[in-house]
Amino acid sequence: MLLAKGMLIIKGILLAGEALAREPLQQPQAKFIDMFSLIPPHVGANGREDFFDFFNEYVNKTRSRRDCTQLGYKAADSFAAIVSKNKFMPREYEITFDFSISNVSKGGKGAGFGFWISDQVINEPRFYGRNQNFSGFGAVIDIENSPYIKFVDSANTRKSGIPIKYSAEDSYKLVFTRRAGTLTIKFLHNAKEHILYTGAAKVPRESYLAVTSYSGASTCTLVLERIITNSFPSSGKKMPAKGERGGRSVYIVILGVAAILSLAYYLYQKKPKEFDLRK
Repeated sequence: MLLAKGMLIIKGILLAGEALAREPLQQPQAKFIDMFSLIPPHVGANGREDFFDFFNEYVNKTRSRRDCTQLGYKAADSFAAIVSKNKFMPREYEITFDFSISNVSKGGKGAGFGFWISDQVINEPRFYGRNQNFSGFGAVIDIENSPYIKFVDSANTRKSGIPIKYSAEDSYKLVFTRRAGTLTIKFLHNAKEHILYTGAAKVPRESYLAVTSYSGASTCTLVLERIITNSFPSSGKKMPAKGERGGRSVYIVILGVAAILSLAYYLYQKKPKEFDLRK
């Protein structure tokens, strides 16, 4: 009887431990970084933005149907750029670009748009609106022929592109996430998520956040609605894979030992006391 009660105690403790281990690991709290975010209105009353520089052929729209910045004019060989004024310092981060594209047609070699974390951008009418020799990485929308999006970096890594099903009314989302040394780039369109790249990505110490455009032979433009950047505390540790319990499994071991000790103490307390009748 005593043993049965003791086993019930152990079972209860172990069930509690398993429930704790199944709980998701608490994620570090994200911190919004305004110096790397571009939210409406994109410019103040003086026509300037505190944290980004605008170059060449762009249009800031602040009183239209929606606040946005149009990169490029609706003309051939138009080019423009937005570049952060501050060096990009976060080690672990998530950057979300919300945008749309218009007037899509074949632009020829180097035509398209780029989203970058790299050394200083020189806005030029070639290679998606920037200097081709750079250090860092980016995601580019290529409009040489039919539009598609791909990952590029200074190590000449060129991942297979994902075709873009273009519609004049569509909006797109691009997300850069770097956690525990791993970069993941996702492209979202019509509620579908595509992984452009997952792996390592090196950037120089003096890097900047930028968006560039070059229309080539087309009249295509990029309409940038917002950039949202959040940082995370740098853990320096590998994140547990999805489904792993990580460090929580140690709790089961600890609770198992505690259960055995509790059972031993319980049985000791319930043991009949012996009396010396000779006294």
